[in-house]
Amino acid sequence: NMYGKRALDYFYKVLRTHEAFPLEMNFVGRKRKFANWDNFYFAAEKALYSVGIKLTTDERFDDSLKESKTLNAFLNRIMMIEPTMQNAMFDCVQGLYGHEVRVDQELGVYDDGLETLNSNCGQSLRVEEVSREVLFTDPETRAETTCVRVKVDRGFAWDSAEKLCELRCEEVRGDGFYFWKRDGHDTPALAVACPVIGKDAEDEDKRRFLLYTPRDGA
Repeated sequence: NMYGKRALDYFYKVLRTHEAFPLEMNFVGRKRKFANWDNFYFAAEKALYSVGIKLTTDERFDDSLKESKTLNAFLNRIMMIEPTMQNAMFDCVQGLYGHEVRVDQELGVYDDGLETLNSNCGQSLRVEEVSREVLFTDPETRAETTCVRVKVDRGFAWDSAEKLCELRCEEVRGDGFYFWKRDGHDTPALAVACPVIGKDAEDEDKRRFLLYTPRDGA
């Protein structure tokens, strides 16, 4: 994705310019594989040139989802470099990837990519279309840019479940929280079992419970 492209471009940039690396790495420093960053930069540049990689990329500002040929070439060709240098370069790019993500998160512009709206922690959610509006129609292709507003039922919130347990659970045998698993899902979730008030409420063998689940409520 675009963060991988940015990370590789950043890595090539520091190799070209020998500017300070923004992260601490465990292979650079006193009594380590490389005494300082300049030593690592020279060695990394030489190793990359030996497998035909030049320290340039035009994908820094490519925010599309298309496959990165430069990143693929880097990952494939470093496999031909001796393991210590191979691992060091991979760790650098991986670290820079995380660095780029954190920067965007702090700025509030992090792109998490495609998101599934109708599923959460293994539980299905109800998604309802509220409105649809065509914002732009391309005069040549007639392709439409459409704004769709949806309403997502996020299910039974934890605060609501906790409050329900305090108000409705009467400390009778069988009430309280349970791990509950919906058919077809592997991930369990917490559910609240509340006793049903009725003529059989005092009989433990006949006592009935209403189960409040994360997805549907009662």
